[in-house]
Amino acid sequence: MSKPTCDCTTAMAQLWDYLDEELTEERYEMVKEHLANCAHCLPHAEFAQGFLSALGRCRHAGQMPEGVRHAVMDALKREGLV
Repeated sequence: MSKPTCDCTTAMAQLWDYLDEELTEERYEMVKEHLANCAHCLPHAEFAQGFLSALGRCRHAGQMPEGVRHAVMDALKREGLV
C-alpha cells in the first residue's frame, strides 16, 4: 500500500495547523514531506513560521493596548480567519 501524499492546495490549507502541530501524525508527515519537496510551498511555510516566531517574541514585550487587540481581531474576523 502506498503512503498518502498531498498537493499544494492541501498543504497550504493545512499550513497553520501544521505549524501549530495540530494535525494527526499522518497528516503532519504528509505536509512536512510536501514542504520539503515543493519549491512553491516552502517559501509560504517559511514566511508563516517567521510570522509566528515574530508574533511570539512580541507577546513577551508587554501587553498590547486593548484598541489594537480589537482592531486586529476584527480584521481577522473580516477575513474569516477567526
